[in-house]
Amino acid sequence: MPTKSSKSAENKPMPAYTWFTVRRGSSHIRDGSPCQDAAAVWRGHLPQGQVTILVAADGHGDERYDLSEHGARLAVQTAMTCLRSFCRRFSSSSSLLYNAVRHDFAHRLTRQWRQAVLRHYNELFPEDRTVNNRPASAIYRRYGT
Repeated sequence: MPTKSSKSAENKPMPAYTWFTVRRGSSHIRDGSPCQDAAAVWRGHLPQGQVTILVAADGHGDERYDLSEHGARLAVQTAMTCLRSFCRRFSSSSSLLYNAVRHDFAHRLTRQWRQAVLRHYNELFPEDRTVNNRPASAIYRRYGT
């Protein structure tokens, strides 16, 4: 359940700072492979108080998932968009927001991530006319289902 932000002795909101980093690991540097991790943070306000959303995705790091860095980035973007949308839609009720995230987020994220993957794949490989004849699961796998 969302909680209230920290308060100072004078009952004023305390400033909060958020840092994060994503870095390419030493084995990726040695192999010449890209960083396959992604992260994002967003801070906003609801009537009940401040909200911070932190999203992270860990790429697979295996040759079979050759587009995993894109899959992780798309997962983070999609999750952030979805969670911010929930915050806007259910801003008047913490319990409605909590229930929406708890019951709908995973399904919505999966559906929207798959749509984003297919759009990205079509942009990356416009000459691949077999995409409509290929099982989508084969494309999703490359991005790191």
